[in-house]
Amino acid sequence: MDRAIEQTEALIAKQQRLKTGLMQDLLTRGIDEHGNLRSEKTHQFKDSPLGRIPVEWEVKPMGQVSTLITNGFVGVATPYYTESSDGVPYLYGNNIRCNRMDMRKLTRITRQFHERQQKSQLKPGDMLTVQSGHIGTTAVVPDDLPESNCHALILTKFKKDLLDPNFVSFYCNFCLETGTMGHLFVGSTIKHINTSDFAKFSIPFPSKDEQSEIAKRLLDLNLSIDGSAQGLSKLRSLKTALMQDLLTGRKRVTALLDGKEDAG
Repeated sequence: MDRAIEQTEALIAKQQRLKTGLMQDLLTRGIDEHGNLRSEKTHQFKDSPLGRIPVEWEVKPMGQVSTLITNGFVGVATPYYTESSDGVPYLYGNNIRCNRMDMRKLTRITRQFHERQQKSQLKPGDMLTVQSGHIGTTAVVPDDLPESNCHALILTKFKKDLLDPNFVSFYCNFCLETGTMGHLFVGSTIKHINTSDFAKFSIPFPSKDEQSEIAKRLLDLNLSIDGSAQGLSKLRSLKTALMQDLLTGRKRVTALLDGKEDAG
């Protein structure tokens, strides 16, 4: 059991290193028409405000490729919380993780309150960025969340014919990890991002097809890492349960080795 846990931990660490390197490659060099990573040895690059990028790419401010950049609801929402089955999911900063949603602590609000807060209503494909707290962390509203609202998050709706929101989400989190988003953080005590500054944030702009292929490769790797993490969690839970059984005498060591229950 311990060996299986160690092997899974090593696999996850390897996958994380692969992801870090792949994000660097895909989000700065991209993929050519043959599906291969570009290299300055074999492809043309140019200087840009973001550094060296493929000649096919442009650089655009976030506001130029979006239809809306705004704040989620800012105010007191607690009177409108509900446990009703028809309540609308209400997303906070703790629901936003890098390129994914964490729905373990999900708040719901009344439909009446949701309908009044039209500006912060969410649809799949909308991008959410944490405005303060674990600042800058970004994720895209998934297809399995057809209707929701949000609290004090930066909401970005893109021009769908121009941008793949998952590509931009990966780029934002890449910049967060490398420190190149830090110039957006303002405030002396509690750091935050102003939507006006976020609209000026420059992003690489490959073709829509290339964006989608880059996002797909990174999403596939995320799924692989998530699968390994779930497997590790199950192994740890199983180990804990087996140790409890051994300590309480509910299982004999020989029965565990045989994979059978104690018949006595």
